[in-house]
Amino acid sequence: MGLYLNDEWRPASRLTVNLGLRWDAELNTLSNDFVNPWASDATLRGIPSLARWLNTGNRRNDLNNFSPRLSFSWDPTGGNRTFVRGGYAIMYDRVTSFIGFQERLGASWRTYNFVNPGTTDVEVLRQRVRQGVAVTPSPVLVKDLMRTPENRQWSIGVGHQLTPEWALNVDWIQQDIRNLYVRVNPNFFDRVRNARALTPAFGDIVLWDDFGRAKFRALISQLTYAKGQRRASIAWTLSYNNSDFDGNLAAIFPQRASYQLQRAAGDERHRVLVSTIQPLPWRFLLSSIVTVASPRAVAVTDGRDLNLNNVFVDDFIEVFNLLNSNNWSTFGAAARQANGNAIASFMQPTNVFAARQAQLGVRAEF
Repeated sequence: MGLYLNDEWRPASRLTVNLGLRWDAELNTLSNDFVNPWASDATLRGIPSLARWLNTGNRRNDLNNFSPRLSFSWDPTGGNRTFVRGGYAIMYDRVTSFIGFQERLGASWRTYNFVNPGTTDVEVLRQRVRQGVAVTPSPVLVKDLMRTPENRQWSIGVGHQLTPEWALNVDWIQQDIRNLYVRVNPNFFDRVRNARALTPAFGDIVLWDDFGRAKFRALISQLTYAKGQRRASIAWTLSYNNSDFDGNLAAIFPQRASYQLQRAAGDERHRVLVSTIQPLPWRFLLSSIVTVASPRAVAVTDGRDLNLNNVFVDDFIEVFNLLNSNNWSTFGAAARQANGNAIASFMQPTNVFAARQAQLGVRAEF
């Protein structure tokens, strides 16, 4: 459900202001009335830190999502050639309903952990589950209140008509994203004590939480030319993209401390885009697009489980690929095997994007 008020007015002849307020609510999108059977387990109920994840059909809706937004455009000279613009807004994403589905699925089709099973025979493992021998269940639990992902963003920029044909625009954009959904396993296998962190009666306990963060910063500049049917544009973007978990999206970290802001896998420092439209005889138009961009970040790990939490993807190393002219798509991301032996492919390219690509298009208007 969403309700909003919005208005635009001109307090002065050269100033336009737009102001609005929106309220959003996601109702019962996480199976709020679902009674998780794990909520009645005596062992789990005896662990205070799990209290908010043992739902008995009373999960709450997030109803305080108020998002103000303000923007303006100002002509400082009155000549209708220069404009200063800016804006601020809080925007809410939709609640990801698959999290509630995973909770239901995990309660019905359960996952079990086997320590040194000694076999891959499915029937033997099923029999152990039936008998409860050398097997521990791995529940999936969702917090009683999952806040809606929130994006707080603002921008400031200036545009100037240099000549009748040439125009320049420069904008700074900043986004701070919070309440992203992440998973934590508090019952990880502690290799220091050689035991489960919370209880030996269970294997991994997957908790869905909402403390994930991300940040995006970008300086966007564009120079455009337009005369008749001729168009040309060159744009340069300088951006910084950080997040708590990107690069290890499939990972379930043992502690909240493992989620730390770092360069995201999609972090691309520079991007230059050149596009043109040129008229040809017989009313044809020829267009072209050329893109040149910096290589993206590679999330690398030591690979030896240095913090002894039985997870091999959260021992990060500060390494990056600088000025590599080849268009590599993947790199060896682990430095060592679990036994400490070095991996020869560490930070070596393992695959490349297509070396040359072209696109040809035809459009007919009549």
